[in-house]
Amino acid sequence: VYKFVYVSFAVTTDIDIDVHPSKMG
Repeated sequence: VYKFVYVSFAVTTDIDIDVHPSKMG
């Protein structure tokens, strides 16, 4: 569930590539 909240935070951060590379790749 936390993933959903992380997406918003990662979307504007470099974490996005570390948390869910599938979203960017």
